[in-house]
Amino acid sequence: MNINALYSLFVATNGDIYYGNNLGPRRIDKWIAESNTNVTVIHAQLSLNGLFIDTNDSLYFSLSTHEVMRKSLHDPSRALVRMAGTGAIGSRFNELNMPRGIFVDTNFDLYIADSGNHRVQLVRLGQSIGMPVAGDGTINPTISLSWPNMVILDAQKYLFILDVGNDRIVGPGPNGFRCLVGCRGTGTQSFQLSIPFSFAFDRSGNIFVADQHNHRIQKFSFLEKSCTTSMVQPKFCATAEWNPIGNTFAVGSMVETIQIHVWHEGTHYLKKTIPINDIPASFFVANNNDIYIASRYQPRVSKWIAENGTLVTVSDFSATCECLFIDSNDTLYCGLSGKSQVVKKYVDDMTLVRAAGTGVWGSNLDQIRSACGIFVDTNFDLYIADCENHRVHLFQLEQTVGIVVAGYQSKNPTIDLRRPTVVVLDVEKYLFIVDMGNHRIVGSGVNGFRCLVGCRGKGSQPHQLDTPVGLSFDTLGNMFVVDGWNNRIQNFSFLEKSCVYGSLVLKLVYHSSLTKANQIYFRDCNIPNFYYESIQIYVIENGYYTFRTYSGMDTYGYIYEKIFNALNPLENILKEDDQSGSANQFQLDVFLQANKTYILVVTTYSPRESGTFDIAILGINTVLLKKLSNPVNVQVTHLSAFHVDSSLYYRDCNMPKCYYEALQINLFQRDVYVIWSESNVNTYGYIYQHDFNPFEPLKNLLAVHDGKCNNGQFKFVIDLQINMKYILVVTTYRPMTTGNFSVFVSGPANVSLTYFSTKESSCIIGHLCNSHVKGVGLTLDDILNDLLQPNTPLNKQSFSIQISAALTIIMFIASSINTIFSFFIFRHKDAQNVGCGVYLLALSITSLLTIAMFVVKFWFLVFSQINGWTNILVLRIGCKSIETILKVCVCSDSWLNVCVSIERAIHVLKGVSFKKEKSKQIARWIVTTLPFCITITLIHELIYRKLFEYQTEPDKISNDNVERFTWCITRYPPTVQSYNTIILFFHLVTPFIINLFSALYIIFGVARRRSAAQAARSYKKHIREQFHEHKQLVISPVILLILTFPRLVISLLPGCLKKSQNVWLYLSGYFISFTPPMLIFLIFVLPSNLYMKIFKELVKGLRRR
Repeated sequence: MNINALYSLFVATNGDIYYGNNLGPRRIDKWIAESNTNVTVIHAQLSLNGLFIDTNDSLYFSLSTHEVMRKSLHDPSRALVRMAGTGAIGSRFNELNMPRGIFVDTNFDLYIADSGNHRVQLVRLGQSIGMPVAGDGTINPTISLSWPNMVILDAQKYLFILDVGNDRIVGPGPNGFRCLVGCRGTGTQSFQLSIPFSFAFDRSGNIFVADQHNHRIQKFSFLEKSCTTSMVQPKFCATAEWNPIGNTFAVGSMVETIQIHVWHEGTHYLKKTIPINDIPASFFVANNNDIYIASRYQPRVSKWIAENGTLVTVSDFSATCECLFIDSNDTLYCGLSGKSQVVKKYVDDMTLVRAAGTGVWGSNLDQIRSACGIFVDTNFDLYIADCENHRVHLFQLEQTVGIVVAGYQSKNPTIDLRRPTVVVLDVEKYLFIVDMGNHRIVGSGVNGFRCLVGCRGKGSQPHQLDTPVGLSFDTLGNMFVVDGWNNRIQNFSFLEKSCVYGSLVLKLVYHSSLTKANQIYFRDCNIPNFYYESIQIYVIENGYYTFRTYSGMDTYGYIYEKIFNALNPLENILKEDDQSGSANQFQLDVFLQANKTYILVVTTYSPRESGTFDIAILGINTVLLKKLSNPVNVQVTHLSAFHVDSSLYYRDCNMPKCYYEALQINLFQRDVYVIWSESNVNTYGYIYQHDFNPFEPLKNLLAVHDGKCNNGQFKFVIDLQINMKYILVVTTYRPMTTGNFSVFVSGPANVSLTYFSTKESSCIIGHLCNSHVKGVGLTLDDILNDLLQPNTPLNKQSFSIQISAALTIIMFIASSINTIFSFFIFRHKDAQNVGCGVYLLALSITSLLTIAMFVVKFWFLVFSQINGWTNILVLRIGCKSIETILKVCVCSDSWLNVCVSIERAIHVLKGVSFKKEKSKQIARWIVTTLPFCITITLIHELIYRKLFEYQTEPDKISNDNVERFTWCITRYPPTVQSYNTIILFFHLVTPFIINLFSALYIIFGVARRRSAAQAARSYKKHIREQFHEHKQLVISPVILLILTFPRLVISLLPGCLKKSQNVWLYLSGYFISFTPPMLIFLIFVLPSNLYMKIFKELVKGLRRR
């Protein structure tokens, strides 16, 4: 080989060696083992720092440009592909800083020793964003790295790292990293390294290290027994928890016997009982179920052999073994009582070796006072519960000076111990201690020690302990504690959920940023102006997931169920976090269900903080993310103001007289839009679909916001569709508030705002808080109420009102004259010869009553509206009675006309046999009973007619007085409304039909009779003569129908009809419909010779007087 400066090499499975030359022409060469020749593979212009060839014969190499490239060895013509890094130095997940060693596993996932960032990055196949798996930025950091230079994976994907800056090699466990080689600092000793350059494994698992500054290659032999333990060890995590409420597994009488009891795991059933010869001071159960027993009163250790059930002596000691342990090399450790030391010996060797302590009672780091409990890990490091020194002491292999890892004299004390008696390590080297004097069990974690069981003080309750002396775990991780003074063994169940997050696998890395273009919201609804990004989460499998940020910002995270509402950020929160991920980064550990929607919201701890961020997502299966929040992209800005001329409406019952402005939103693309206001006054916003009616502000309402969580300004984040009308109503939080405001609309496509003209509903009387929807039929109240001005004299009312008032007076005068003449005519004895005169006399009276009630109704309505002070009782009585009496009079007029027509027809029919006296009797009876019959048909008027009252709320700002309004209305149920329509037709149309048919019968009947008597003249000629003689009988009902027809039409018109534009039309029709009662003289007197004769006599009599 011709090598100028070797910085990296890779040995292929066929023996070929790839290496990088960094001096002179930089290149990657290959030494071919078969021919012992060198060839150049790649020419490079930059320094090469790491090499690897995957199973597809693709060459990976790291460059000084902070990137990792790949080139196919099968097709040299193919271009280089960047696999990681951006080509610029950086610490984000898609960036590298001086990448060194690289490794590609069988899944083609790329591991990079990102030296300058003091981490190892994992970049999965097909992704450009990496994830720290060791060192700075890891989700569950268990070790710090300094300038890592090389990385290797074994077949089980355990990661081994050359930690150059710390002069060591670190290795894995499923839940963290630990030091393997060079764990005692830099140096030249055989167990030390100094600036190691590279390392490798042979087939036996031995480690070879190029110890650069010591100018040597060190071999560290693999200890095969290190992969096994001498006892069943559980595997926990830094966050492991147990149910604090224990179950009593065994009680006093059983515990105190000189026997060893063996239970079936997971049950309370005894499997066997082993008798022993002496009270044990301690015992140890090996993996093969042999039990080592130290006698309390004899300084010896015996072994009960599980295979044959015999008890044999193993070794004698100089004192009682207060504690026992057998390591994976079958070395027996004994804590000698009163000797202040721990000794060890091989089971088959009689030689004793001091393992810890000087034999002198003391508290120095090489001394112990009393070894109450011991534990030896797979590295043969010895942990001692030094109960009299209130500490746990660690003596590493072949070291005589210990390290205090817990309790008194520890370097970073996180817990105080009092007479610890037992110490246990799990597979991951988490430490568990029986803190006897404090009556509790404590355990280690990432941030030191914490209480696990018995954390509420001494006692005998299920959650308490009293002088615990023993601790053990079953294979399920459940904890068994010998509770000394309570004479029981307590079982505390392991909560598997507490360790689930430690076993999660990286599934995705999400990269984004918070900038001024992001949307802003009020975090927690109190603190304003936070940029945020919302991301939809979807998982395909139920399970536990972790979301952790990596950013230069101080991040804050939330997970919501179903939806996230930026205007109500406290709603639907599933979990939130500030800095559980350390370094001011949030870490959300949460259980998610498949087929459910979750929203992740990324924001910051401080307002208006911007920068990039990465989110690492760990879980048990695929996680899908979709960005929801769009950047602010203002499409339209609308400037306006509320002033005294702005439209007013009732926003709600408590806030009347609010100025408002209605704007139509015109869209060209369906999407999510953000609509908000900025103003010097507090605004209130509504969005309506289809239409907006200020009298029905709850109808068609799509969304509303009162400015909550947005500094008193409304804001909407809403999905809007094209081909749909949306109306934005801008109003104020308080009534009668004036000021400028701006409306902004942000979205992905063009939007416009145009003024929307509201259609004030004439269907509604009152306001939102007290309203009535009109039904069928216009009344005089409906026609005049819009014209009448409250608290205004009549001479200042509108012209329409003044003319109407004048007409009512004229109509009353004319009707009075008509009635006076008619009354005296029909009262004459000649007119009273038959029943017809009785009907006409009654008709003259009801006609006057009709016009009188019409005038009363008009003036009652006028005065009640222009004088708001009118007594409310008077108004209610007038509302119920006047209209009802008026209808009874009108109907009486019509039916009395019918009675006249019918009697005339009967007179024609009977001829000379017509009985006048009987007709008068019948007439008097009908005149008496007719009003009552009509009243019965109209009784629903009295029942359902009522006075509707409403008043404006007092304005606290302008101090306007309360204004009261009244309206006479009917509230008919549907069935009664149908009945009312039928009875209306009956009273108006039926009289016309009877009158018409009676007139025709008179004409044709008389014509037939005369034709029979005068055969010389034809029937048709007689008809013409009779029609000419009695034409008024046909014309009068037609005229009456025409005159009453407007009342029929008005009665059937919808109450919602807007009347202001055609007020004269409706007023004219209404007034005309009351002219028939004024025409009695014209209809009945003028055409009759008899009645005219009486009239002339009456006039002559008046003249003579």
